[in-house]
Amino acid sequence: MAVVSDFPIFCISLRDSPRRAAFAASAAAHAVAFEFVDAISPADLRRGVVMEDCRIDITDLRWTRQEPIDPRRQQAPLLFAEIGCAYSHMTCWRIGRARDLGHICVVEDDAVICRSFRGIDMPDAVDMLYLGERMPHNRRGEITGDGCGTEGYILSRAGIQKCLEIFRVLRMPIDLQLMAHLSRGPGKAAGGCELNTRVATRPYCRHPGHDDSQIDPSELQRTAAERDRLRLEVEALHRSTSWRMTAPARVLRTAFARTTRGAG
Repeated sequence: MAVVSDFPIFCISLRDSPRRAAFAASAAAHAVAFEFVDAISPADLRRGVVMEDCRIDITDLRWTRQEPIDPRRQQAPLLFAEIGCAYSHMTCWRIGRARDLGHICVVEDDAVICRSFRGIDMPDAVDMLYLGERMPHNRRGEITGDGCGTEGYILSRAGIQKCLEIFRVLRMPIDLQLMAHLSRGPGKAAGGCELNTRVATRPYCRHPGHDDSQIDPSELQRTAAERDRLRLEVEALHRSTSWRMTAPARVLRTAFARTTRGAG
């Protein structure tokens, strides 16, 4: 077990984001020094921003079967916001590689720092250490199931190299693609780089429980439109059928409930 200290902390944040002040306050409360890295937004992508040595491939859509009723996935398996999110993390990895750093810490600006980052225990030969609380793990910090956690993590020098290699082709949202390459996770990759990954047994940051940073406003509008369409169909079915709900109506009601949660 190694104690990692004196590593740079990169906070990914959109330029002029109102979240910056809140993040800076939570970091200052625990004497956590950091530097902001400007996130890549959907608007940047529309203006033609690309990431060198990273090809986007949306031909393998197996992962989208997990969300068959999500209207955002019907036309765009990878949302612009998710591409920008992955590019933003890759920007931090490339800074670490360019500076030849032994370790880097990457956090997103909606993370809430909950304790000092001084002297973090990181098992030997571990490429990546999740710092949050959303990745299921046992008492040894070994991953035990599907999860996410890119709101905060540490990469070793080897981990930086592996992540840049893994993301030469961007296939899915960053948290899912990382999961697919965990050496001891449920989504083990078939070949290619494998990340030796653990989770801090006591979290250093937490996620506030919302995912609006992953959704472009236009995506929210499309989700709301789909929700409204489903509501109208359910109401029409209720008017046209007897008191006993039909099977199609039950399906629509379930879809409407899930879409409403996604839009909230």
